Amino acid sequence: MEPPASPRVGDRSMESSAALAICTEYLSQSSRYDLLSPLASIGARLNKHWFAIHDNSIKTDRLLTLMPLTSKCPIEQGERSKGLIMELFRALHHPYIYPVLDLELCNGHALTVLPFNARGSLKDLIYKSTWNDEYGRKYGTAGTGLPAWQVARFGRQMLEGLLFLKEKGFPPFRHLHSGNVVVQNGVAR
Repeated sequence: MEPPASPRVGDRSMESSAALAICTEYLSQSSRYDLLSPLASIGARLNKHWFAIHDNSIKTDRLLTLMPLTSKCPIEQGERSKGLIMELFRALHHPYIYPVLDLELCNGHALTVLPFNARGSLKDLIYKSTWNDEYGRKYGTAGTGLPAWQVARFGRQMLEGLLFLKEKGFPPFRHLHSGNVVVQNGVAR
């Protein structure tokens, strides 16, 4: 007889099923994107979900993220809010800011569509891990680090991105870490 699954495993499975249902509902309302596959839990947040999708308009793959909005979230769900937020994201065009291509607020969740990047995050580069491996497995061993010149270059790029946000009047970004910096063509974004 098999031991019963941990309640956390069951909860995570239910969460994943609900996330897939929300993602599928969003994708069914648009002919632009098709679901390729749900992804493993590739980040530290347990309540965040990732999906590989295909952008039919330009024939390329994208990354869709889904996470619940907190009860304290001041953003109202609706077309007006979505339009304002997307306008804001479009104004953030900068070589060291990773773009948000699409956004939807539905069922108490925020969905974002981002460019697909097979290199992963700065953390993936440091640990020499594959971007889509499960979070707990890919960072289990000590990272190898980066050469000083690369640390200096990435550091400068991140600071320039943060200064750009400050100049545009954005509040300080207080959650910058190697897991949410994307490395694309040798550039930290």
